[in-house]
Amino acid sequence: MDSLSSVGWRGRAACVDADPELWFPVDGAPAAVAVRICRTCPVRRECIADDLAFPFPAGVRAGLDADVREPLNAAYVDYRTVVATRYEVLRRAATRANGLAVRVLADALAAEADAVAGYAVALALTVPPAEWTAARDAYTAAIAARRSAEAAAGRSAGTARIDRAWVRLLAAAHRLALITTAAPAALAVPSSLAGAA
Repeated sequence: MDSLSSVGWRGRAACVDADPELWFPVDGAPAAVAVRICRTCPVRRECIADDLAFPFPAGVRAGLDADVREPLNAAYVDYRTVVATRYEVLRRAATRANGLAVRVLADALAAEADAVAGYAVALALTVPPAEWTAARDAYTAAIAARRSAEAAAGRSAGTARIDRAWVRLLAAAHRLALITTAAPAALAVPSSLAGAA
């Protein structure tokens, strides 16, 4: 169900020819060189998405230390876990009643989860406005597809647990953006996250 990451991006990474030890500082030494390389990398989004899909508990990924990434990783795992649980419930329900419509609904929920993850990554890395807008538009389209599937299936894909996990994920992404951006005041808190988590 998790299609967030693929490995084809690695060949385009700015670090492809660099010494891998730069990303794993010894004795807590800063990894300033690695961070500088990452900040200019054209595949930072793919790198952090790969870390979300396959967390590595040490080193620098996408210009971020493991301790900085950990809250986003934890929120992502929680979100994916509750979505996967609901996905399985819907897939099992599809064998009993309104099968095709409920299977389509389960798949729409999974697609929305992928779009949420992409949006969270774009938010966390404070990507250029065009990339952020594309991620937001993909997320908005996924919501519309899920709502359409809900209408066709006559049931909801969402749960309160999914909603809470969604808020925690986007709040963690926003906090990471505030930590890593050069101009924190430039980031407005999305109205849907005001007062969240």
